[in-house]
Amino acid sequence: TNQIQVVGLNAAGTTILTIGTNTAYTANATWRHLLASWNLATAAAHLYITDVEDLAAAPTLTDDSIDYTVADWATGAQANGGTKYNGCLAECYLALEYIDLSVTANRRKFITAGGKPAFIGVNGILPTGTASIIYSHLGLEIAASTFGTNFGSGGNFTITGTLDLGSTSPSD
Repeated sequence: TNQIQVVGLNAAGTTILTIGTNTAYTANATWRHLLASWNLATAAAHLYITDVEDLAAAPTLTDDSIDYTVADWATGAQANGGTKYNGCLAECYLALEYIDLSVTANRRKFITAGGKPAFIGVNGILPTGTASIIYSHLGLEIAASTFGTNFGSGGNFTITGTLDLGSTSPSD
């Protein structure tokens, strides 16, 4: 349906987090900035697309712990390679800290008032003071094949298929 979703499972493999967008996003030349944050203990969630809240109604926010130790992680598709994202990715960041994104100053840690990506540090430490688990970006790299390199504290990703560099970047 072209909506963006964030899904988390507990150690038993049960889905305890599902947040998604109201809007369908299809492939075009428009860069979008996605921010999502959640706190399952308080049933709080935010999902912003280019600085505008776009959280669909009735998210799944079960008070439990997401199992971040599983081997199968995915960005831009399901872990099995299904439902691939048809678009460009510039940076992927994940920290295990809830940030209230309804506060503009908190969003400015990630996106400027002009809609450009904010500099969050080489390893994603600047927004919270803690290095992120995942921070994959192209930065000064010259090959899309290195997008799987994780500058956060977690391990690298394996790229499945072929990636191409976008013809523009979000900082253009």
